[in-house]
Amino acid sequence: MAQLVPFHITAGLPFERTITVTLPNGRTWWTLESQFEVLGQIRSGPNVSANLLLDLHNSLTATFDGVDEVVVELVLPGSETRKITQAGHYDIIISDTFTDDERAFVLTQGPVHWQPLVTASTYSVL
Repeated sequence: MAQLVPFHITAGLPFERTITVTLPNGRTWWTLESQFEVLGQIRSGPNVSANLLLDLHNSLTATFDGVDEVVVELVLPGSETRKITQAGHYDIIISDTFTDDERAFVLTQGPVHWQPLVTASTYSVL
């Protein structure tokens, strides 16, 4: 089971995370970046039927760093974090490409702590 790692996201501010994955040495699968994909999403709760808040697929990149290590980058600019309007739960998985997921592993998951961005001070006029 993947470790629960909380994300603290402020709407409108950039958010980034790096995940390093060590694959088994000597494997015959996932030897090329085109043989796997990394997917992720933020939902309003931890179950699959919870409302989708943000699909992370286009914000994730994966590259080999050596033969057995894959570095996964999640980069959300402020325009993407602004689309998140409440707290929720995320998961990020690595799997075979397309729909034939013979291998699929949850890399990380956890709660999303969300807060709005305050962009101006409030003043009282006396």
